[in-house]
Amino acid sequence: MEHRPNQVEVWTVFADRIQDPELISRYRVLMSADEREREARFHSAVDRHRYLVTRALTRTTLSLYRPDIPPNAWSFRANAYGRPRITNAGVGSIDFNVSHSGNVAALAVGNALEIGFDLEVIAEGVETKEQLAFLRRHGCDEAQGYYIARPMDTDSVSRLLGVSVEGLSGRPVGVRAEMMDFAVG
Repeated sequence: MEHRPNQVEVWTVFADRIQDPELISRYRVLMSADEREREARFHSAVDRHRYLVTRALTRTTLSLYRPDIPPNAWSFRANAYGRPRITNAGVGSIDFNVSHSGNVAALAVGNALEIGFDLEVIAEGVETKEQLAFLRRHGCDEAQGYYIARPMDTDSVSRLLGVSVEGLSGRPVGVRAEMMDFAVG
């Protein structure tokens, strides 16, 4: 696969859609011993599964860019920020970053670029308790909409956040609630 300098491509996967036991077994074989140990340390089966699928996404996708390196032959080390970096000799300037939010994992691959990004899944237009419950069941981290909060003028947002109107001037104004820490009474 051709990958031009200063180009970033993003690959995504919905972890819960990967359920075939044979495919899952093949994914596990791709991982290094260190990755399998790390997978085993996750307490939640959902987190273990997401980690496995994310590692398989990373390894198989990198091999699309470097077909001479099989998915199980990639090696990594953590950089100063804890992000994995390729340690294989001779791979050139390929860089990548992995992020996930709820059930979605994304892999960004670049050439001649150091990549950093964070994936957030935010549901828009949540208007009912049932919609919010559905989103929670499906791993959506954040939501916005009339059920969470009605539109507010700057003064109302200022009071809610405890900052002056001047402190909000020139900035986008809105309220966002982490779904894990937010309850509508």
